[in-house]
Amino acid sequence: MSRLCAVLATLFVASFVFDAQAQNPRRTERAFVASPAALGMGDVGAARPFGMSSFFYNPAHASKTGSATRAFGMQGAFSDQVRDQIQFYNDRLSPAIDRGLDNIPADELESLYTDALAVTATPSQGHASVLLPALTRQVSDRVGVGGGFFMKTDGSFRFSNAGLGIPQVTLVSRSDFIGVASAGVDVPVTGLSLGTTVKYTKRYLSYKDKPLDTFSSDEQVVLLEGSNLGVDVGALYNVPFLPVPGDVTVGFTVYDLLHSGYNYEVYGTAADVPLVGAFIGTSEPLDASRVKAEVSLAKRRYNLGPSYRFGAAYTLGRFGPLSDLTVAADYVGYGSPQVDQTMLANVHVGARANITRFLALRTGLSQGYPSLGAGLNLGLFRLDYALHAFEEGRVPGQLSNYIHTAQFSFQL
Repeated sequence: MSRLCAVLATLFVASFVFDAQAQNPRRTERAFVASPAALGMGDVGAARPFGMSSFFYNPAHASKTGSATRAFGMQGAFSDQVRDQIQFYNDRLSPAIDRGLDNIPADELESLYTDALAVTATPSQGHASVLLPALTRQVSDRVGVGGGFFMKTDGSFRFSNAGLGIPQVTLVSRSDFIGVASAGVDVPVTGLSLGTTVKYTKRYLSYKDKPLDTFSSDEQVVLLEGSNLGVDVGALYNVPFLPVPGDVTVGFTVYDLLHSGYNYEVYGTAADVPLVGAFIGTSEPLDASRVKAEVSLAKRRYNLGPSYRFGAAYTLGRFGPLSDLTVAADYVGYGSPQVDQTMLANVHVGARANITRFLALRTGLSQGYPSLGAGLNLGLFRLDYALHAFEEGRVPGQLSNYIHTAQFSFQL
């Protein structure tokens, strides 16, 4: 038990390195940077264009979002339970490590082990993104283009019961360097807009997924690298002649309809990354059989499959003191998720409105969980925040994970 607690303590410390990051690894391996503007609305984004939404939501938005230039931005997210985990580490685990696990009585060590497993049983996620220069341009009344660069690091960790009281360790980290280019065109007369986005991603991946008692004292974390060239296609239709004020739009997107796949290969060990190597991994030569097994598993479990999103939106120009009032709904489908989920887990609905010219409020339901958000437009600067949820189980309510996401951007 002492050895298991020691390994658990090591992984708990290392998890904070990964946890400064995250994305749900059970839904899609698509490289993307989510927008708080969509997440606050319940993660709705297929049929309502918003700033630079053609890059990751619907390429057909490129002809609708106008001309803008983003000079720089930053985005971060973390799971709601991370605060409890940090407090547990500071109050319980760190003093135990300082005291020496071998010096702790067996019953106290058992309690520490049980409590540590309980506090990490809910999946923790986080991510950090750097929004590099990007722009959109309205080339003509009917044609829009755009392009940009993004850097994102995300990760997740979880301890679950592998049987006989031994936890299963699931720890995943990805770092993506993404370049995107979009183009969209309005088809004359029809009310239809079509678009495409081309993305190139360079990815670095590391993971562990096995029972805790199979970890060795010199456990290595293999760092893999891969790249992908993918093409998204999308459509947006403005429904005409409806007996209501405002606009009704319908959107549909297929992500990575064409793609090369990441085709992971070994880059090195986590010991090559100082922050991680300080806790996990050694500089010892890689074990060939372990490397082969982890590369093979990564190609099966963490490779890419097409996904899609379709939805509808109703936008009213003004309603009392509110402007740009919008209600919308999306259905998001995944080609090869690790967990098959019920239909409700793929449904997203939401609403948003401008309260003043500076402030927008958003709310919705994402996978059955309420979400909320706000956006502050200060001219050259934008601040956006969203509280939203991921469902990692088969049905809503089984394995929820609330995420705080905040974004700051400097836009010309």
